[in-house]
Amino acid sequence: MPYLLVLERASGTHKHSVQQALGLLTSTCSVVCLFPQVHSNKLRLAALEVPGFIFLWCLGAQRKGMVIIMKQYLSALIQKIGRLNVSIYLLLLSVGYGLYSILPYTLPKIFSGSGGLHVNPFFMVLSILSFLVVPILNYPNNLAMQSVRKYSKQVLFDDLVKKKYMYFDDMETGKIQDLFSESSFCTRSLLYSCVQFIIKHSAIIIINSTAFFNFHFLLGVTYILSYSVYFFISIVLLKKQNNRIHSTLLSASDVNSYLIDYCQNLDSIYSFRSYDKEKEKYRFLLDSEQKNYYGLQLAIDNAKLIQHIVLVFITFLQLIIFSIYSTTGIGNISFYLGLIYSIFNLRDFGGEYLSMIEMVSRLKAALKLLGYSESNEKDCHRVFISVPTNTVIAMQNVELTLGNKKIFDNASLYVNKGEHIIIRGENGSGKSTLLKVIAKILDIDSGQITYGLPSIDGIMYVSQNTNLFNRSIYENIIYPMDDANLEEVYELINIFGLNSLITSENDLFQKKPGDFGNKFSGGEKQKILIIRTLINRPHIILFDEITSSLDSNSTKVFYEMLNTRLSSSTVLFVSHDDVVDSAFDRVLEIDELHAL
Repeated sequence: MPYLLVLERASGTHKHSVQQALGLLTSTCSVVCLFPQVHSNKLRLAALEVPGFIFLWCLGAQRKGMVIIMKQYLSALIQKIGRLNVSIYLLLLSVGYGLYSILPYTLPKIFSGSGGLHVNPFFMVLSILSFLVVPILNYPNNLAMQSVRKYSKQVLFDDLVKKKYMYFDDMETGKIQDLFSESSFCTRSLLYSCVQFIIKHSAIIIINSTAFFNFHFLLGVTYILSYSVYFFISIVLLKKQNNRIHSTLLSASDVNSYLIDYCQNLDSIYSFRSYDKEKEKYRFLLDSEQKNYYGLQLAIDNAKLIQHIVLVFITFLQLIIFSIYSTTGIGNISFYLGLIYSIFNLRDFGGEYLSMIEMVSRLKAALKLLGYSESNEKDCHRVFISVPTNTVIAMQNVELTLGNKKIFDNASLYVNKGEHIIIRGENGSGKSTLLKVIAKILDIDSGQITYGLPSIDGIMYVSQNTNLFNRSIYENIIYPMDDANLEEVYELINIFGLNSLITSENDLFQKKPGDFGNKFSGGEKQKILIIRTLINRPHIILFDEITSSLDSNSTKVFYEMLNTRLSSSTVLFVSHDDVVDSAFDRVLEIDELHAL
């Protein structure tokens, strides 16, 4: 019995549902899955399993837009792999399945002659190759598969790094990871269910129709027409199930939604003692689900029966025509082998076609959920220039709204080079948002921000919520640089008291933050981030609650570093802790931004 999961916004008790459902999709288990709204598009991906098949539908999505997205993705993937490599692979498949298709016609010609058997070495070699070609193709298939595994994720990551900061507020890390895996899995599967499906069936049809034309013109014509009708009927029968599949999906969704609704309204149910009412409601939904599933499976069974009846008709039609018109005699074994070969390889066309459609649908939906190739225009309100002035940040008439809340209304700010400023204001007044705007993390709605910097890489934003990479302590300290002065690194480790934790080169170069267990607290993380800032010494440093987990001695050391090692850097500092104003050149109240 298939089951259903609904992917909710990651909140409350439903946080795990995204990863669970996508994990199930990736392993192609029996699952019905509905995605909620994503951004402004009402996109729902539904996956429905019935014995023998898995259906996936995109409900309420703009199909044309999704086709364009997938074309862009596949085009980028082919470019990464290399068009020449793709062409060679397709050529190998074409030659391979061509050899596979001629087996019925080479096998009878191995032995020939009268008064004794004579072996024809040419046809023997061809027959042996025909037998072995499918396992031999596994080698280029494996190479192609691993190339697609690598470059499909690379293409997605190349697009991910272009995303704006707010994209990651809407998408959980686990969901992005699962959608990467889902997209890569579907792309790899399309190698078998789409590329090989098309080449294999095309080779069989071309080789057999050519051979049948050689037997008799009418035989070749009826072969092509008959299988064209068979393919057409198979596709039509599958498409006719759309409405039935849709209603089955909805009934399964109703059952799942009811369970969520029941658990969320326990207070009312227990208060009114309405257990019998709820049991009756659930029984009704289960009856409807059972009826829809039975009807869908019955329709699929009927479609498969019709397909096989058509195949039987095609077979007998070919046999009758061959017996009447063939000039080679009805005992020609090549004809019978070719006919059997066609039936054996083409009888599962419906299932293979459906598998191809499934993978295409899943890939489209995963790319849509990832927001692949959506507009990632750079902020046109930012200007980076080298100016002969002491002003390093000039924020003029900036407007910014997040959600329904107006954060900045005609806000302006001017910061001089080397100035150290502490920013004060009530919780939620926009202090952290201001730093993110200056750091190019958030885009403004209007206005202009001018930077007196030699390059756009001279700004560093460091927050108490900034995470460390799952890399060595050394790599975390010097990031994004590849190398740094080891003496300075060890000196700063000692100054901030990390030498009791990092006691050896192995600790520094081999161990990751997680390897230290509970010894690596929030304070240690903030020390690493501060040391990273001191190693990089950017032109502009934006500290957002970076001392929140430091002890008093480490906090004192931090302020000393501001006035010594970072004296030439421009520093904007946000903190809710008691900070001595004299440690800074200026105290900026957030409300002053609107008064300039």
